[in-house]
Amino acid sequence: MNTVQLSSIGPAEKHVKEFDVIKTNLLLNLKERKIISFIPIMYDPEVPALVADLAGALARGQRKVLLVNADGENQTAFGVEPGTNGLFTALTDEADLEACICQTDIEGLYVLPVGEQPVYASELLSGVKFTQVLQSTKDAFDYVFILLPPMDKSPDGIVVASKTDGCVVVTATNTAFSKINSSVKMLKKGTDVIGTILIKKSSSWKSAFFGLKR
Repeated sequence: MNTVQLSSIGPAEKHVKEFDVIKTNLLLNLKERKIISFIPIMYDPEVPALVADLAGALARGQRKVLLVNADGENQTAFGVEPGTNGLFTALTDEADLEACICQTDIEGLYVLPVGEQPVYASELLSGVKFTQVLQSTKDAFDYVFILLPPMDKSPDGIVVASKTDGCVVVTATNTAFSKINSSVKMLKKGTDVIGTILIKKSSSWKSAFFGLKR
């Protein structure tokens, strides 16, 4: 396995308490859910770091957690080198799923990169093979966190969200309420929306404020 460096990420010290509230609320809402998808309403470069840090927080709590990147337009999410084997590599049977999973420098936390996105990616994500991959990860890990493509960029995220145990919507605090509301309603047609994480825009997510709202 390749080793991905994730231990350096985390909220700024002045926002640790706010982040802990998000982590606690998320844990309370997970219940029996194991596969959770995170879908941005619009592209935001801060989202992968947020999802990775939530996963890292759970892993540090003696849980085995897998981070999955299902956003084919963002191959370097979670600090992975471009061209690394990953999800699509496994879905096209070019490599075994286990061989595509990377260790991280956080004990208990693993990453499944997205891999090279083929032109027929949508078919793969809606197919039986992907469902089998999800079941395999569900059996092997305590939690699986999936980063989805932004809703304004691709419909694939909505399709994948419908295959998970629950979905968390992520967006900036300055996003119009009407857009958040319509996005949540759309997702609720196919999946259980656990809540919404609001990110206050800043120069870096490390100085952002987070809120998880039902």
